[in-house]
Amino acid sequence: MLGLVALLGFPAATLAVAEGDTPSSWQITAYEVGAKVDGGGTTAVRIDLDFDFSEDPGHGPYVTLPLRQRIADDPDHWRMLDVTVGAVSSSSGANAEVLTKEQDGNLLIRIGNENRTFTGVQHYTINYTIRGLIAPNQAASGLDEFNWNAVGDAWEVPLNDVSVTVTGPVDMRRVACWTGDGYSTPCDEAAQDGMNAHFSEPYLSKGTPLQVVAGFPAGTFTGADARLEKRYHIGNMFPVTPLTGGLTAALSVLGLADRRRRTRRGARDEVYLGMTPGVIPTHGQPVNVGRGVIDAP
Repeated sequence: MLGLVALLGFPAATLAVAEGDTPSSWQITAYEVGAKVDGGGTTAVRIDLDFDFSEDPGHGPYVTLPLRQRIADDPDHWRMLDVTVGAVSSSSGANAEVLTKEQDGNLLIRIGNENRTFTGVQHYTINYTIRGLIAPNQAASGLDEFNWNAVGDAWEVPLNDVSVTVTGPVDMRRVACWTGDGYSTPCDEAAQDGMNAHFSEPYLSKGTPLQVVAGFPAGTFTGADARLEKRYHIGNMFPVTPLTGGLTAALSVLGLADRRRRTRRGARDEVYLGMTPGVIPTHGQPVNVGRGVIDAP
């Protein structure tokens, strides 16, 4: 089997529908993905989907593409996914305007116009390129692995008739496909034919992902290693050593003590002695001012 652990795989197209409450009538009646991988590791993706808005009007789909991924054995770096959005269109006449925004390590793509809505089945074609899906010369399989969540886990509608085709620069050695909770269920189809692999699943309930893997001979891809970026966290910004760890603990204790001391000090306020709290003496009334004590933790 391929040296893939689904949870360690590379995230890819995580697609979700438009903002707000999602009508229960909405569904995708057909979802077809084509992915062509070149020898440098860049993948050209084309998604054709039929979105059925039924009689509940919708503006269009939202697409979320992850731009970075945590690395299991390297907490100091992000594995970067470089995405370029290409042509987006609708052969059914739906509005296919595109608005993109980067947020929290994701590329958000809004398709449609907020001033226009559509009902019934609308066809959308989405093109983009992505780089960073190749894991060269994996230890478990000895292959260059193309590893991709072709359907992400953020769809808020069910998908019917899902098919994925992956085309590589040379003949593949092995293929695999998983779906379901924890990627524990094999897909309905996972087959290869030379440079092409075909995967399919008749139905995916909302939020159910589908992951595909294609294994190529080691050395197939040149310079395909993913780009890495520094991942900042408290561990690498302020390395913990026996000394710094002890100082951190001491400062925490001192900080709490200081807070307690300031709390108690702040509880002793100046008051008019001998008078009811809140009452202000009349003009010219003699009164002594001192420290009052208020119970404090």
